[in-house]
Amino acid sequence: MQNIGIVFVKMGQYTDAITSFEHIMSEAPSFKTGFNLILCYFALGDREKMKRAFQKLLTVDLKLDDEDKYLPHGVSRVGGWMGYCLG
Repeated sequence: MQNIGIVFVKMGQYTDAITSFEHIMSEAPSFKTGFNLILCYFALGDREKMKRAFQKLLTVDLKLDDEDKYLPHGVSRVGGWMGYCLG
């Protein structure tokens, strides 16, 4: 479904993309899908729905290891989730 939403975005069919992304967010929310949903609302100028989508995005589990959540800024763990220094 994510790919279908992306195709709709590339075609400028933001309403159809929103339908796809909203379905994904209700079934298996992810950061990427939530962000794409916000961008679609932005493209349509719907600030209220952007705000609600952003609030939902803040609740999405990023699936980070506990030790990665608490690394000080500028410190990287070799093989960490991003694989490079965050500083």
